Amino acid sequence: MSKTQLIILWIGIFIFVLMGIFPPAERSFRGEFYVGYEFILNSANISFSRLFVQWVIVAAITGGLIYSLKVDPELILKIRCFILSRGYDPDGTRNLYEKKLKSEREKRKNQQANVPPENSDK
Repeated sequence: MSKTQLIILWIGIFIFVLMGIFPPAERSFRGEFYVGYEFILNSANISFSRLFVQWVIVAAITGGLIYSLKVDPELILKIRCFILSRGYDPDGTRNLYEKKLKSEREKRKNQQANVPPENSDK
């Protein structure tokens, strides 16, 4: 697992736990029905179905990002380049990410070219 994948995993775990600490709660006040988020020790009626749906969504997004980064390690840089290419770039940050993306591709090509072929004699 790469460093970026590990960071995304821990962010997903953090969001998962945060949703458990502040779950969706249902409350009626003066005959009106309210749905909101409350601290788990203060909430009387936790909406477990909504909490479960939220957890499934976070797990799916986290798993999808981790898998996508396994397939395409340049994904984060590509996203940054795409976002920066859409807007105003006064400090030239877009060029920095594009150069970084190109240098990462060159590194990967060089690493693949320098890897000795496996012995098929065994």
